[in-house]
Amino acid sequence: MEADIRHRLEQAAGTPAELDLRTVLAARDRRHRTRWATVASLVVVVAVTGVATGLRTAAPDPAAVADLPAGVEVVHDGPTPDLTLSPIVGDGDQEAAAAVWRQFGMDGQPPAVPDGHVIGFVPLSADCSAADIVGVEAVHTRPVTWTLDVAVTPGCEPVEDPRPAPAVPMSGTRTLVVLAMPWPDDRPVPGPMVRSADQPRPTPWARAAQD
Repeated sequence: MEADIRHRLEQAAGTPAELDLRTVLAARDRRHRTRWATVASLVVVVAVTGVATGLRTAAPDPAAVADLPAGVEVVHDGPTPDLTLSPIVGDGDQEAAAAVWRQFGMDGQPPAVPDGHVIGFVPLSADCSAADIVGVEAVHTRPVTWTLDVAVTPGCEPVEDPRPAPAVPMSGTRTLVVLAMPWPDDRPVPGPMVRSADQPRPTPWARAAQD
């Protein structure tokens, strides 16, 4: 095709037909450049969208936490749109954990925890992360009651919506840390307590009974 165009230009050289032919060719070249520029733009948009989607949906790597008790593991550490839920501890049942996960406004499925573990959903202030957890301890607080005591950097305690329901939820984010902790099957699931590290820890039942 290009050889035919060159032949026609040679035949029309020096005549008005040459100008007409070159005008047509210039218009064709402009259309081609526009078409390829559009394709390139679409490729860039798709690539950027894919990266942004990946950043939004990929589970963040949990932060390292120093001095966790043996067997306690951070299995999730990332933002949650929920501003109302208190900390929750479950027995590791995947369906129940998925229900809590959705209540926190999270997509997909929660991290799976091994058998013989409890799963703890620990909301923290937005600027904090699992690295702000300075201690995790199971405290026997009543004859048949245990408390999962999570101490955090001062200021990282979860701030909850104080308004009574129903209310329009506040906008924003918090951080959701999910813990997996070994737990005997014959022991009641502990109740969670997230406190500032400068506040007193829960009193063990044995000590309270002595007092």
